Amino acid sequence: RSAASPPLSGGGADSLRIEFLAGQLREMCYRKVKGNGNDISVREIFRRFDSDKDGDGLAGIDCSEFCTAVRRMMLGNARDGLITDAEARRLFRRLDRNGNGSIDYRELAAELSAPPAAADSEWRVLPTPR
Repeated sequence: RSAASPPLSGGGADSLRIEFLAGQLREMCYRKVKGNGNDISVREIFRRFDSDKDGDGLAGIDCSEFCTAVRRMMLGNARDGLITDAEARRLFRRLDRNGNGSIDYRELAAELSAPPAAADSEWRVLPTPR
């Protein structure tokens, strides 16, 4: 997680799950921008998330738009299932770095422009003590 990301409320397995989902989102979107690595591709992803197309950089992506988009992406895994509405809202709050209730272009670009960490792509299960 980047140093600029706000701390998540709660902790434990729930926070790990949100970090896993954020990593999946980053990895899926990074694959789309990796080919040319330019700003235009991140803008295209922003526009796809911004379903009412008010994303001129001022209004941004609201929670409803974001939740719909990430649910369509089918984030999650076989063990823990697909992302829930509650998890999508928590992920939204994680990306809404300034806490104004919308994700603007800069907030989304900051999250998606960095290459995914190797740990992001796997939901780690701690070994069972013997």
